[in-house]
Amino acid sequence: MYDVVIVGASFAGLTLAHHLPKNYRILLLDKKPSLDSPVETTGLITNPTKDEFSSFHGLCIERYINNSIHSLRIVNHGYRNVLSNSVQYPWIYSLNMNALIKHLSASLPSNVTLKLNAVYGSSNTYFHKDKQQNFKAKFIIGADGANSSVAKSNPNLSQNKKHLIGLEKVFHGEIDQKAIYHFWFGEFSLGYGGWLSPSGPNKFRVGLAKYNDGKGFETLNRFIDRLKKEGFINPKGEAIEQFGSHIPIGGPVKKPYDKNTLLIGDAAGLCGAFAADGIKGALISAKVAAKLIQKGSFKDYYKEIEKHNYLMSYFKRQKLYRFAWDQMKTNESFDILFDLVKDESLIEVFCDSKDKHKSLAGSLIKFKNARLLLRYAWSLSKKPKSAQPEYLKSCQKLFRI
Repeated sequence: MYDVVIVGASFAGLTLAHHLPKNYRILLLDKKPSLDSPVETTGLITNPTKDEFSSFHGLCIERYINNSIHSLRIVNHGYRNVLSNSVQYPWIYSLNMNALIKHLSASLPSNVTLKLNAVYGSSNTYFHKDKQQNFKAKFIIGADGANSSVAKSNPNLSQNKKHLIGLEKVFHGEIDQKAIYHFWFGEFSLGYGGWLSPSGPNKFRVGLAKYNDGKGFETLNRFIDRLKKEGFINPKGEAIEQFGSHIPIGGPVKKPYDKNTLLIGDAAGLCGAFAADGIKGALISAKVAAKLIQKGSFKDYYKEIEKHNYLMSYFKRQKLYRFAWDQMKTNESFDILFDLVKDESLIEVFCDSKDKHKSLAGSLIKFKNARLLLRYAWSLSKKPKSAQPEYLKSCQKLFRI
């Protein structure tokens, strides 16, 4: 018998386990085989998210910061034009994710039982090393990511319906330790784009997020080869890590709780993918969950999250960003957007708007931008080459057009 069973031991699940009362009996389940298993996240956090770690007893988050990043550089599909935004203060931080997760796991209170190699089965079972185990719990918390098994097991809970596939490889090699690059593409990576960021001394990571077409790592490898050719990276040897995960992009789910069951973090769609800050939703939703579990009711879940710097409003705005981004299916659309934002500080108005309370739309919809905005609107009606009818592709191949 447990007071709380938490499924998933990444940021959401570990945060909840650390913030529940010490007299609760808690079971924490995770499918990874060991504490040294790679963590499937870009490991980037903003200043306000960094501050959220101050509530962990005995944790000095500075020990796990690899890089303090001051610059954001946007690169268009031709790899030639680079738009650079810089600030004097660190805007975003790159964390040593594996070490941080290992520390948070190893420092769990004595009232928490952590079981690795454990897969959630249903409301009262899990499989530990392939052996079925039964349990009873007052509360069950799904902190198990975009494809939550807790959500799937309960028909009264909503599931994430829309995802990107996020893929990353980590290499030894030198890049600018104070900058992160975001690559804007049309046909190459529909849904999001690519990135290049420092990942500690003499290490960097290359990532790509896109709608899943079954060619994920093949596309990522093409991206890496192009970065080598264009001189952005010079890796020393093969990748030392690689992983992929699903990124929820449908916004907060409609039904995140049912009686004694609650979804937190990515499982509830609380992901800040556009701002490279999905960790914030995990931390805050877990802290709110800890309070509501003690009250015995989840009815104010989203209201309580909104009290944290209007975070729910930000997640809902991301759905509008997503709608606009999905309309851009050609390189031309991204080139025009590139021209629209070249005089704006994206750090201030886009990538961290949830913390700065500044509007991207308000910054771009101006009379001086009228011509570009009209061109941009016209470009949205065009289809990417990859969306051409199959018969037309066949004709092109036949006649070598």
